Amino acid sequence: MIISFILPTLTLSGGVRVIFEYANRLQNRGHQVYIVAPMIPPYWWRHIKNMGLKTAIKKYFRKYHTPCKVEKDIKIIKVPCLSTSILNKVLPNGDVVIATGWETAYVVAQVREEKGRKFYFLQDIPGIHGPIDKIRETCTLGLRIITISQYLKNIIEKTCKVKIDAVIPNGIDLNKFYCNKDKDWNSNRIRILMPYRGVPWKGDFDGLKALEKVYLKYKDRVEIMLYGPIKPNNLPSWVKFFENPSDDELRELYCKSHIFVGPSRVESFYLPPMEAMACKCAVVTTNVGAVPEYTLPNKTAIVVPPRNPEKIAEGIIYLIENPAKAKKMAERGYNYIKQFTWDIAVQKMEKILAGDLS
Repeated sequence: MIISFILPTLTLSGGVRVIFEYANRLQNRGHQVYIVAPMIPPYWWRHIKNMGLKTAIKKYFRKYHTPCKVEKDIKIIKVPCLSTSILNKVLPNGDVVIATGWETAYVVAQVREEKGRKFYFLQDIPGIHGPIDKIRETCTLGLRIITISQYLKNIIEKTCKVKIDAVIPNGIDLNKFYCNKDKDWNSNRIRILMPYRGVPWKGDFDGLKALEKVYLKYKDRVEIMLYGPIKPNNLPSWVKFFENPSDDELRELYCKSHIFVGPSRVESFYLPPMEAMACKCAVVTTNVGAVPEYTLPNKTAIVVPPRNPEKIAEGIIYLIENPAKAKKMAERGYNYIKQFTWDIAVQKMEKILAGDLS
């Protein structure tokens, strides 16, 4: 098949990483994949309003030329902006064209039919990743809708009054996220890792508040590490920050960490806890997105309510105080998460794109 993905941006994010996973793997399975993305993101003023001019420019333009790694035969087409006329000119006549966000659904719905069957790969939560009215409207454009978790399926169907055509859970790449060495849980210094995204719904404040409580209790016994796309100002002196790590650097962070903390308040899926489990971390995560779908609470991970720094801190402290149980939980998490592979996900995606929505 000739498959075209239409992205709102090439800026690295969890959602963009998912799309590139599919693109690379579909290319490797014998399909010809095209990726189209604009130099200026659609609705760019929303990004400036949400994060400020300086941060928006740094995030959306600094990395424009450094997207995820792609297979050499994938065709990346960069266009000035997204419009129906531009897509009709640059897209090949093909089998499938996929909108990958609410911003791209409008133009995909209007491209010529010879560009392919039209799908909407929806990873956006209404009201969080985009305006409720816009997402609701794009769900009624006649595109076949695929989403990534039962949680998001339920939200979309309830909020937008539409039927989701298929759910394909994200996978984990065990060739990318792995840890060859066992962690020393008897170490006199426990390393704790947490993502920091700089937006309220990612729970950064909740996580930092929990980590502060842990640090004040243990001081020299813990090493607190954060990572994210942009280093924030005014971090506490006891935090080490790793800015914009590559996949290899992120894997190294997971592997040197004993405990991973996922503090997010709302997610459509939530990949980082999966990656951490694959790297043998003991995980404390909020019960958001697909977390209930890929964890067994208190067996493979400690799962706590979102917006609750106290519960996050309690989970971390429990693991520090009970190293044997923490080690066992990390082992169970590692063994359990191995069933969620990208191979399974891409096989299902391939089948659906070929027209089998059963």
